[in-house]
Amino acid sequence: MSEGLVWIFVGGLVAVAIVLVLGRLRARALHDLRHVLFDEQNPELYLRLLENPRLRLLFSQRALAGLRNDARLFEELTRRARREGRDA
Repeated sequence: MSEGLVWIFVGGLVAVAIVLVLGRLRARALHDLRHVLFDEQNPELYLRLLENPRLRLLFSQRALAGLRNDARLFEELTRRARREGRDA
């Protein structure tokens, strides 16, 4: 009986460790992606990076679609701002 409890405890620790590691990887990926989109202002590279199949391990398809929409919105707003800057 005590051996079973040990395995349950170890399994729980492994599960928690995996969740924490995936959370950190997800946060790091978002940080890097936002750097490319907002700091470097390179939506083309951002969209190419989103095609990385490994991101599917960290993000759902719905989340990736939302990130793609962020890039398209950024492109549109940047285009408008440049156009308005020329018109002024």
